[in-house]
Amino acid sequence: MSALPRIRRRNLAEFNRDTPSVVKELRLPCWTESSKLAFPEPQPPAGLVLAATMPTDHPRYGREWAAAKQAEITARRVEEQRNIEAEAAAAGEDKRKYERALVAR
Repeated sequence: MSALPRIRRRNLAEFNRDTPSVVKELRLPCWTESSKLAFPEPQPPAGLVLAATMPTDHPRYGREWAAAKQAEITARRVEEQRNIEAEAAAAGEDKRKYERALVAR
């Protein structure tokens, strides 16, 4: 008996080791519950997988996220003020050097 009728019934162009793919098409029912599959194992939703990878000990992701954000803003303001003061001091020093150079002429 030829395999040609079976290929036609499955709507396949050909039948070889790659078509149909056993890896992609294989489904094995669970022995205890026929409505579930034993293979492939059910995959959790992508959202749960993503949520499981998120850090939970960081304050930003906890209940106190607003306080953590405010602390971050405050630290950024302090750093910016420090940078402004350092730039002003450097500009003042450059100005003094320039004035000294003018007087020395």
